[in-house]
Amino acid sequence: MKPIKSLFLLLALLASFSFGAAWTGSNSEPENMKKIDGKSFYVITTPEELAWIAAQVNNGNNAINAVLANDIVFGANTSTVNTTSAWTPIGKDSTHTFKGILDGAGFSIYGVYTKGSNYGGLVGVLAKEGVVRNVNMKKASINALNYAGGLVAYNFGTVSGCTNSGSVSSNYSYSGGIAGYNTGTVSNCTNSGSVSFSNYSDYFCLGGIAGYNTGTVSNCTNSGSISASSKYSGGIAGYNSGSSAIIRNSYSVATSLSTTYALRGGLVGENKSSAQVINCYYDSDKLTGLSAIGSNSATATNATGLTTANMQRDQFAWILNTTNGTEANSKTWSRNGGYPIFANASNLPIYKVIFNDDGTTSNRYTNYQGLVTFPSDPEPAEGYMFSGWFNSSNVKVKSSTVFSADQTVNAVYIEASNVYFAVRFFNADTTLLDSQSVQYGKTPAYAGTPTLPSTAEFSYAFAGWHVEPTAATEDFDYYATYTQTTNSYTVTFLDYDGTKLQESSYLYGATPGYAKTPTRASTVAYDYTFAGWNPAVVKVVANAEYKAIYDSSLVKYTVTFMNGSEVFATQQVAYGTSATAPEPAPTRDGYKFIGWTPSFAKIVGDLTVSALFEELILRDVLIYSDDGKVIDTAKVEENTKYVLPDAPEKEGYEFVGWYDGDGNKLGMPGDTITVTGDLKITAKYEEIKFSSSSANSSSSVAQSSSSAIASSSSAMQSSSSMIASSSSAMQSSSSAIASSSSAEQSSSSGVSSSSSSEDPDALHFSAHPRFNLHVQNRTLQIQNARIGSAFAVLDLQGRVLRRGVVNSPEFSMELQNAGAYIVRIDSQVQKIRVK
Repeated sequence: MKPIKSLFLLLALLASFSFGAAWTGSNSEPENMKKIDGKSFYVITTPEELAWIAAQVNNGNNAINAVLANDIVFGANTSTVNTTSAWTPIGKDSTHTFKGILDGAGFSIYGVYTKGSNYGGLVGVLAKEGVVRNVNMKKASINALNYAGGLVAYNFGTVSGCTNSGSVSSNYSYSGGIAGYNTGTVSNCTNSGSVSFSNYSDYFCLGGIAGYNTGTVSNCTNSGSISASSKYSGGIAGYNSGSSAIIRNSYSVATSLSTTYALRGGLVGENKSSAQVINCYYDSDKLTGLSAIGSNSATATNATGLTTANMQRDQFAWILNTTNGTEANSKTWSRNGGYPIFANASNLPIYKVIFNDDGTTSNRYTNYQGLVTFPSDPEPAEGYMFSGWFNSSNVKVKSSTVFSADQTVNAVYIEASNVYFAVRFFNADTTLLDSQSVQYGKTPAYAGTPTLPSTAEFSYAFAGWHVEPTAATEDFDYYATYTQTTNSYTVTFLDYDGTKLQESSYLYGATPGYAKTPTRASTVAYDYTFAGWNPAVVKVVANAEYKAIYDSSLVKYTVTFMNGSEVFATQQVAYGTSATAPEPAPTRDGYKFIGWTPSFAKIVGDLTVSALFEELILRDVLIYSDDGKVIDTAKVEENTKYVLPDAPEKEGYEFVGWYDGDGNKLGMPGDTITVTGDLKITAKYEEIKFSSSSANSSSSVAQSSSSAIASSSSAMQSSSSMIASSSSAMQSSSSAIASSSSAEQSSSSGVSSSSSSEDPDALHFSAHPRFNLHVQNRTLQIQNARIGSAFAVLDLQGRVLRRGVVNSPEFSMELQNAGAYIVRIDSQVQKIRVK
C-alpha cells in the first residue's frame, strides 16, 4: 500500500500515517536506502516493505538493516488489529535469527497480529549482534505457543528506547511486555500493554518487561496489567536467574498482578542463582499485600515498594538516575508531573543540588526545566553579609540558573564594611538615570524627580520606584514608575463655509461625533445632502478639524403643458435642462397644432406652457372613373400628403395612371402627392390590343410583324426580331427570349433579369393555360410549371423583367412595383395584376 498522496493530503500534514486498506500479507522491496552511522539502511514506509525485511531475514539475508520513515499501519486504521493477515516475525525462529538493526526512529507500528507460532513478536529471535531501537508498538495482538514479547520473543541482542501498548500472551512458557525471554540487554523501555497466559505450567514465567531474564534490564518501567495462572509473575520480570541476570533502576506501577498459583512479586516473581535486583521499586498503593520479590535467594538491593506520593516526586527520578545516590547521574530520568519519564530536550534530567551553609545542608532537586527552589538566605554573623550561593567554580548561582549536574553550592559571606554595591536608577523606558556605588547597609537615594516625556496618548507623573530604596545588601537596579493620564484633544466640526458647528474635548483614542446631521440650504439651482466630513472622522490622536461636505443635485421644477384650460401633461425637469414636448401633440377640432409657448429649452423655475393652434384648411379630393363618375371623395388638409388609391379594373383595358383636371399625370396607385387645393383625380385606361398568331411546339414556326418566339428546336422569324432555341444563335434588332438549352440558361436554373423587350401585341394569351398564377402582396407565385421549360416575365411595355428555366413545378419571385404583368412559360401566356 503506497501513501495516498492526493486524497489524504490533509491527514498527511497532520500525521505521518501511511494507511488505507489493511495489509494483506504481501511484501515489496523498499524503494529507498540511507546511511546511518556509516551503515546502509532500507527506508520503510509501508507494511509491505517491513514484511519484505522479514522475508529477507527469514530466507537467510539476516544482517540487513531497516529504519522507519513514518508510522506503519497494518490494520484498516490505527484503532484496529489486522487479524486477517498474521505477521511472520523478523527472525522467525532459532535457525533464522535477526542480526541486523531495526530503527523505529521514534515512529509507531500499529495493528501487528501473531498467533500459533513458537515465537511471537515484531521480532522472533534477535541474535547477539541484533538491535531493535526506538520502536513503538501500538494496538498489537501478540500471541505465541512458547515465547511472546511485545517487541522481541527471544532476545540475545539489544532492545532500547522501545514501547509497547499492545496485548501479549503465550499458551506456554514465557510472556513479556518487551521480551518474552531475555538473555541480552533491554534498556530505556516502557510497557503499558497487558501480559497474560492462557494455560498453567510450573515453568510459566510472566513479566511486565521480560517473562524470563538472564540478561540485563535497566531503566525500564511497566504500567501494564499482569494476569495469568502462571507460577512466576512480576511487575518487571517473572523469573530472574543467573550470574549475568540484573534488573536495575526500574519501576512498576502495574495496577494488577493476579495469579492463582504464583510466586509473584511487585518487581520479580523469583530471583535466584546469583541474579541481582538493584534500585527497583513498585507502587505499593496499587499492589497491596505483596513484596517486591516473591521468592528471593539471590541479591536484592533497594528493591521495595513505595507509595504513589513518593514515586511522584523529583527526588524519585533522581534516585533512579543515580542508583539511589551510589553512581554518577545517568541523566536518564526526568519528571513533569506524575511518575518519572525519560528525559529529553523538553524534560531535562533531574539533579540534586545541596545547599551548604558551613555544614548545615539542605537537599533540593531540580524540576524538568533544570530549575531548583532556593532555601531562604541564611543570617550572616555580626559585621558580615550574605553574598549568595556559589558553586565549586566560585560562580554565583541564582534562582534562574539551569543546573546540568549534581552539585553542592556553598553560602558565602563577606565583611560588610568594605563592601560596596552598584546601585543603578533607570527610567521607565530603561534609560539609565544614575549609577552609584553604595556601601553595604546604606540606603541609596536619587537626586531630583525623574520625568518621562508625554506621548500622544499619555502624560506621565512620577509615582516612585518599583521597589522603595532600602539598605544596600547587593547590586541592585531601581526603575522609575509613573501614573499615566490619558491626553485630551479639541475636535472642531465646521460647516462647508467655515461656520463652527461644534467644538468639544475628547480623550485620546475616542471617536468624536457631531450630534446632528448638518444641513445646507438649497439654491435656485441645487439641493444639498450631507455626504460626510473632510477628512474622514478617525479616533482622536491630536487636535482636529472636520469640515462638512455635501452632495449636490439639480433642483427639479414642474413644467405644466396646457391645452386651453386643461392640463395636457406635467414633467419634472432639472434646473438648466430642457423639458420634452409631449407626444402625441394635443388636438383641437378644426384647428392644427403648431407648437408651444413659451420656450421650455432651459428651465429655471416652475413653468406653464400653452399649446398653439391655427385654423385647419381642408381641401376636397374627388376621385373619378374615366366615364366621369365620382367613385370616391376625401377631405385632405392643405399642403399634406395624399396616397393615390387603387384603380378599378376595366375589362379589356389597362390602367395607365391617375390624372388631374388639366390632363397631367399624377401617378400610379400607391404614389404620394401633395394637396395644395381642391383636386379632381381621374382614372385613365388604354385598350389592350390583340393580333392573330399561332403557337407551334417542337418543330413549328410562328411569325408576326414585330416579334417571334422560338421553342425547343424550332425557329420563329419576323422583320424586327428572331428567337432561336436549343443551340442556335440568338439575334434580334430589339429583343429575344431564349428557352430550353439556349446560351442564356443558368447552371442551376433560375430567374435572370433582362434589359431586352418584345412586342406584347404579338403574344397570344392562352385560354386554358397549364400553369397557375397567384399574387400575395407583391410576390408572384407560379404553380404547375413544367420543369425544363423556358419562362419570361414582361411588363405591358414589352420589357422583359425576368427570364430563365423552370427547375421546380412551384416557384416564386418578388416584383418591385404594382401593375399588370405578362408571364410566359414555353408557348403558354397569362396576364396578372399586382397591387
